[in-house]
Amino acid sequence: MLHNIARPYVTGRVLDVGCGAKPYKRLFPDCEWVGLDARPVGEIQAMAEEMPCEDGEYDTVVCTDLLSYVPEPGRVVMECARVVKPGGYVVIAAANTLPEDNEHLWGIGMRGLDFLLSAAELEGVHGIAEGALIGAEWSTLGNYEKYALPIPSDVTGWIDQMNRRYPAISFMVARKPDAT
Repeated sequence: MLHNIARPYVTGRVLDVGCGAKPYKRLFPDCEWVGLDARPVGEIQAMAEEMPCEDGEYDTVVCTDLLSYVPEPGRVVMECARVVKPGGYVVIAAANTLPEDNEHLWGIGMRGLDFLLSAAELEGVHGIAEGALIGAEWSTLGNYEKYALPIPSDVTGWIDQMNRRYPAISFMVARKPDAT
């Protein structure tokens, strides 16, 4: 999803916030990719809530699968907005629905993500909620030999409707307004 939707917006010098193993770097070989993570895995080891970066240092900021883990997701989004150049883009993906795993703190839907980006004075460009959560669960049950539950044909419409109603991921691209 990141490559398909965000391709026109991910350019230049990119800060990957919560980079982990930097799985998206290979999708954008023309970009200078800088990773920031609390763990020693990126070029910058720091907390996303207090990035040791200059204001407007990056053309694009990418933050995927991080906001549900941090105590103050709004603060992380504010930092993303601070370090992106005026006219630059912030690309964020956040989990809507989460397992009860004692690690995730938040599920952030489209409305919540839009609020966080607006509060950081970023302008929405593109947003999509996606992910076949219910269908994936049904598929998982059907793939286990022990359970082998076939999906009855009369519920496939219901599964499609539930997937639209409860998407797994909220994804938004927002732009920092040009300096006036």
